Amino acid sequence: MSDQEHHPEHSGEAITIMKIQPAYETGVIVTSEVQETDGRLPDRYTGYFDNISPPLHWNSVPDVRAWAVIVEDPDAPQTHPFVHWMVWNIHGEVTSLPEGLPNQEFLATPQGGIQGRNGMGGYGYFGPRPPAGHGVHRYYFQVFALADTIDMGPDTPLPDLVNALKGLTLAKGELMATYEAPESAESDFHYRSEGKGGGKSQAGGALEEDPAGSTVIRGEKASPGDRKRGEISSSDQT
Repeated sequence: MSDQEHHPEHSGEAITIMKIQPAYETGVIVTSEVQETDGRLPDRYTGYFDNISPPLHWNSVPDVRAWAVIVEDPDAPQTHPFVHWMVWNIHGEVTSLPEGLPNQEFLATPQGGIQGRNGMGGYGYFGPRPPAGHGVHRYYFQVFALADTIDMGPDTPLPDLVNALKGLTLAKGELMATYEAPESAESDFHYRSEGKGGGKSQAGGALEEDPAGSTVIRGEKASPGDRKRGEISSSDQT
């Protein structure tokens, strides 16, 4: 099989929100005060810079008991959209997330929140880091209003979370932000992560094992100091 077949130019799979049919016709309006007028996500929220999660806001809907947020990039050069963030069981009365949530499984604020693994293998948010020369990527911040909490732990893979959302989603909405690699970015977008779980992504990232036993991930390039977010091998920091 050719390298092109292994690593398509863009993902061919639909993002999560397109797989969910909500109970209500009323949608959820998702906004962020930091998004630029042209839709671009500011540098500080990307993997090339500070790599912190942006603030989000949304409207409430009737009967909501919990919220889930999933962020995906369908333009990553891999089979599945790259998963940048999964968080669920945010209490129903909450209608926003602050900037810079910690990269840990269980959140104190917002109370009840559980963060799954991103496509880099770490818990919580991993910001946009599209390959240099790959053009503008789209990042979908998808918010789901749920009829109940989801009884699943932080190591839940995205397909299992999606199945749970199908039975619990009352309403849904999204914010689409864009980002392109800075001109100074390196053209090589391959990177390594410490292999865990037999080389299988736990959050939808494309993983391949190399002979040395580490895991080669393709589609986003890791930034220096991202061990917490993506558990990057120090020998591969750039």
